[in-house]
Amino acid sequence: AYFRVTYRRCRNLEATMKAIKETNGSYTYSVGWIDCLGRGDRLGRSILMLGNDARPEDLPAKLRAQPFHVPRKRRKRVPIYFPDFALNRLTVSAFNRFYYIVHPDREVVVDYDTYFYPLDGIHDWNRIYGRRGFVQYQALFPQATAERGLRRVLETVARFGLASFLAVIKRSGPGNPSPLSYLFDGYTLALDIPNVGPRMLEMSQQLDKILLEEGGRLYLAKDSLMSSETFRGMYPRMEEFLAVKRSVDPENRFTSAHYEMGSVFKTFTLAAGLDTGRADMATRFDASQAYMVGNRRITDFHATNQWLTLEQVYLHSSNIGTSRLAIEMGPTVMKDYFRRLGLLDAAPLELRESARPVVPRQWDDSTLASLSFGYGIMITPAQAVAAMNALTNGGRYIPLSLRRGG
Repeated sequence: AYFRVTYRRCRNLEATMKAIKETNGSYTYSVGWIDCLGRGDRLGRSILMLGNDARPEDLPAKLRAQPFHVPRKRRKRVPIYFPDFALNRLTVSAFNRFYYIVHPDREVVVDYDTYFYPLDGIHDWNRIYGRRGFVQYQALFPQATAERGLRRVLETVARFGLASFLAVIKRSGPGNPSPLSYLFDGYTLALDIPNVGPRMLEMSQQLDKILLEEGGRLYLAKDSLMSSETFRGMYPRMEEFLAVKRSVDPENRFTSAHYEMGSVFKTFTLAAGLDTGRADMATRFDASQAYMVGNRRITDFHATNQWLTLEQVYLHSSNIGTSRLAIEMGPTVMKDYFRRLGLLDAAPLELRESARPVVPRQWDDSTLASLSFGYGIMITPAQAVAAMNALTNGGRYIPLSLRRGG
């Protein structure tokens, strides 16, 4: 459960790229924090965190007896949403200087949780970005243009001054043969950009332009801003994908595909709990340890190991919290709310391809737990959209309808 991690400071982007190339292949895990507000000779300064799996003899004496056990940590919390002006060039530059200073070159032993999920040590860290939140922007540049492209991106971010204290650089390997595969041999840069409205949109458009010019692309799973023209420019094999789709799906039935929607269903479960009065935002649920439903062990992906309010259950996407709530409400209530949200019948849409969902036959406690976080039931995207609309429309379910002309 532990890694030997080498911290290596790099004074600018040129040094960062050189160090990544030199160490590539020597470490199983590698990631770098990068100062996205540095300028001049400090542009792109970074701290590389290079890890290999630790052997028992690498561990301190107190950890050797249980090398697979990670002690529970005392986690900090951001108690309030920061005001919009809190993240600015001055405060983030000060943080970046401090972070760079307190991470000298050294080798340490750290647990996997600390290495892979550093932000999980701070509950509600997203509040630092204020109530408007942030947009994540993950760019990928090919080897040939990576240093120039990364320099242009960092210069643009520094010029706009849209502070991102969390910026991560990684080396990427080849993707798969799919026409829409994201990866290729190159470098990725992930930025968390504060949502400040028009300036954020203007900057993201300039970053998109740089990516296109340098042969790069955006990670589709995180993007929410790129235009259709930009998408086609970044994924030139789009027509190849559409040709394959037309050959195997000439009647366009692909739109009727079912999915287990996963954590999307937590919204529906919590809405039922609130509407029935079984819970309010301050109701607390025990997520301090795994939840046993018969012989089944339900855990949280990023465990907080503590009691959570209903609000925290939602913010931390707790499987344990939603399972406890669903089982408390019981099958009759859950089935009633799912039916009223249109999740148990085909979406009433003017398409013959609108398919019926795949629903469970038994609604026992284990099934209720699965349903609460979106497994054990398969629905279409159209059903999910209609159900979400009902929640944002005062609880009124309005069937979807096609509109001529868009």
